Amino acid sequence: MYITTKSKYEQAIRDTTSGPGHSQLPVNDQLVGPSHPAQYLMASAEGYTLTENKSEAAVFYFDGQHLTGIDNGFGLGEAKYDLTASAQTAVIAQGKLEKTLDAGSYSLKVGDKFVKLDRTGGLSLSTSESDSHLFLEEATKFTLNTDDLGYISFFAPTAVKVPAGVEVYSGNINAQNSVITFNKVNTQQIPANTAVLLRKVTGKGSFEVEKIASTTYTIGNNSLKGYTVSSSDHLSNAYGLTVENNKLVFKPLTQGVRAFRAVIYNNNAAGAPAYYPTAFTPEGIQGVTVDDNQAEVFDLAGRRVEAPVKGQVYVKNGKKFIQK
Repeated sequence: MYITTKSKYEQAIRDTTSGPGHSQLPVNDQLVGPSHPAQYLMASAEGYTLTENKSEAAVFYFDGQHLTGIDNGFGLGEAKYDLTASAQTAVIAQGKLEKTLDAGSYSLKVGDKFVKLDRTGGLSLSTSESDSHLFLEEATKFTLNTDDLGYISFFAPTAVKVPAGVEVYSGNINAQNSVITFNKVNTQQIPANTAVLLRKVTGKGSFEVEKIASTTYTIGNNSLKGYTVSSSDHLSNAYGLTVENNKLVFKPLTQGVRAFRAVIYNNNAAGAPAYYPTAFTPEGIQGVTVDDNQAEVFDLAGRRVEAPVKGQVYVKNGKKFIQK
């Protein structure tokens, strides 16, 4: 959903009050001033600001207890990932559908504070419910932005569809607890409550994700997890995706698990590695010569190989090859 400052009923109400039997100047203009363009909450790395450009508007998901932005994983309280989920409990109360400019409004309480939107003051928190007047609009599409290598991890709270040119992967830690192996799944549809890795085949950029009613497709053999609220509740042994030295790795999370991103958990009693490199299950075997670029080489058990042996099969850049 989008969160905005303006009721979708406002113009109809203004038009009604200026009809026959009313003064030439609409009564609501006399009382509350002229109409203003709608403003929408827009996500940033620090929280939320207001914009009149709907194409910049943040998309939020309400799971029945928490209202969280898909763009940055923040709720409308503190812009932090290390809060508990209970501290971010959201209560949305519908206002009275009267013939006023607040027709269709909602009050929103997050934790023990009410969310206030002001055209000049932006987003703030208040102790008074009377300060909380906001409006909700349905959103069926949203945009995801990849990292520098063209990847993004994603947790789908509802069934969604990604466009052509975006690949979907499931992931697991190998038996040796040394690498996370990804398997490509041949679908553009992701079931609800499923975490995946997405790859934009053309590299770094953005793409649009569309909500769908449901899908019969299931993604099995997948250890990736995700949540609809950012919190410290699920932090123990959690690893999250990042790019380090131009390589895709999973590193331990230290503050909190971000909503709508995929994480994986190390439950191996042997210990927790400083990071997990990643590898992709090959779709075929190729005979290639290994050059001196930055790509790492792994054996078929997922172990990094420093000196490949001639005639042996290895994995590089997600594909099998025979060392020449």
